[in-house]
Amino acid sequence: MMTRFFKIIYSNKLFCLLMMIAQLSVLLLLSAWLGDYSKYFYTFMNFLSAVLIIYEINREEEPGFKLTWVMLIAIIPIFGTLLIYFCIITEPQKIGSQTK
Repeated sequence: MMTRFFKIIYSNKLFCLLMMIAQLSVLLLLSAWLGDYSKYFYTFMNFLSAVLIIYEINREEEPGFKLTWVMLIAIIPIFGTLLIYFCIITEPQKIGSQTK
Protein backbone atom coordinates (compact mmCIF):
# COMPACT_ATOMS: atom_id res chain seq x y z
CA MET A 1 0.00 0.00 0.00
CA MET A 2 2.84 2.41 0.80
CA THR A 3 4.54 1.73 -2.53
CA ARG A 4 1.36 2.65 -4.38
CA PHE A 5 1.16 5.86 -2.33
CA PHE A 6 4.77 6.76 -3.20
CA LYS A 7 4.15 5.94 -6.87
CA ILE A 8 1.29 8.44 -6.90
CA ILE A 9 3.26 11.09 -5.01
CA TYR A 10 6.31 10.88 -7.30
CA SER A 11 4.47 10.50 -10.59
CA ASN A 12 4.77 12.96 -13.47
CA LYS A 13 1.00 13.26 -13.70
CA LEU A 14 0.76 14.57 -10.16
CA PHE A 15 3.49 17.11 -10.84
CA CYS A 16 1.71 18.33 -13.99
CA LEU A 17 -1.59 18.53 -12.14
CA LEU A 18 0.00 20.57 -9.35
CA MET A 19 1.61 22.93 -11.87
CA MET A 20 -1.73 23.46 -13.63
CA ILE A 21 -3.38 24.19 -10.28
CA ALA A 22 -0.56 26.63 -9.53
CA GLN A 23 -1.14 28.32 -12.92
CA LEU A 24 -4.85 28.78 -12.28
CA SER A 25 -4.38 29.92 -8.70
CA VAL A 26 -1.76 32.50 -9.68
CA LEU A 27 -4.04 33.88 -12.37
CA LEU A 28 -7.00 34.06 -10.01
CA LEU A 29 -4.98 35.59 -7.17
CA LEU A 30 -3.43 38.17 -9.46
CA SER A 31 -6.76 39.29 -10.78
CA ALA A 32 -8.32 39.40 -7.32
CA TRP A 33 -5.56 40.86 -5.14
CA LEU A 34 -3.32 42.90 -7.37
CA GLY A 35 -5.77 44.47 -9.78
CA ASP A 36 -3.76 47.28 -11.34
CA TYR A 37 -0.39 45.60 -10.79
CA SER A 38 -1.25 42.38 -12.60
CA LYS A 39 -0.39 43.98 -15.95
CA TYR A 40 3.23 44.31 -14.79
CA PHE A 41 3.34 40.64 -13.83
CA TYR A 42 1.87 39.59 -17.18
CA THR A 43 4.39 41.81 -18.98
CA PHE A 44 7.22 40.23 -17.00
CA MET A 45 5.95 36.72 -17.72
CA ASN A 46 5.64 37.50 -21.44
CA PHE A 47 9.21 38.82 -21.46
CA LEU A 48 10.45 35.76 -19.58
CA SER A 49 8.53 33.50 -21.96
CA ALA A 50 10.13 35.21 -24.95
CA VAL A 51 13.60 34.78 -23.44
CA LEU A 52 12.93 31.08 -22.74
CA ILE A 53 11.57 30.54 -26.25
CA ILE A 54 14.73 32.06 -27.72
CA TYR A 55 16.81 29.90 -25.37
CA GLU A 56 14.92 26.80 -26.43
CA ILE A 57 15.22 27.56 -30.15
CA ASN A 58 19.00 27.96 -29.84
CA ARG A 59 19.51 24.66 -27.99
CA GLU A 60 21.02 21.69 -29.81
CA GLU A 61 17.97 19.45 -29.69
CA GLU A 62 15.65 17.61 -32.03
CA PRO A 63 13.20 20.03 -33.74
CA GLY A 64 10.14 18.11 -32.50
CA PHE A 65 11.21 18.60 -28.89
CA LYS A 66 11.91 22.28 -29.50
CA LEU A 67 8.49 22.82 -31.02
CA THR A 68 6.76 21.10 -28.11
CA TRP A 69 8.58 23.25 -25.53
CA VAL A 70 7.99 26.46 -27.49
CA MET A 71 4.27 25.75 -27.79
CA LEU A 72 4.02 24.90 -24.09
CA ILE A 73 5.78 28.12 -23.07
CA ALA A 74 3.74 30.23 -25.49
CA ILE A 75 0.32 28.78 -24.59
CA ILE A 76 0.74 28.48 -20.81
CA PRO A 77 3.51 30.92 -19.77
CA ILE A 78 3.62 30.39 -16.01
CA PHE A 79 3.33 26.61 -16.12
CA GLY A 80 5.63 26.35 -19.14
CA THR A 81 8.27 28.55 -17.51
CA LEU A 82 8.24 26.53 -14.29
CA LEU A 83 8.28 23.24 -16.17
CA ILE A 84 11.19 24.17 -18.45
CA TYR A 85 13.11 25.41 -15.43
CA PHE A 86 12.41 22.18 -13.56
CA CYS A 87 13.11 19.82 -16.47
CA ILE A 88 15.84 21.44 -18.54
CA ILE A 89 17.65 24.30 -16.87
CA THR A 90 18.24 22.67 -13.48
CA GLU A 91 18.94 19.20 -14.99
CA PRO A 92 17.52 17.14 -12.11
CA GLN A 93 19.46 14.07 -10.99
CA LYS A 94 17.92 10.65 -11.18
CA ILE A 95 16.73 9.19 -7.90
CA GLY A 96 19.39 6.92 -6.48
CA SER A 97 22.31 8.34 -8.44
CA GLN A 98 25.32 9.38 -6.42
CA THR A 99 27.37 12.49 -6.97
CA LYS A 100 31.13 12.22 -6.64
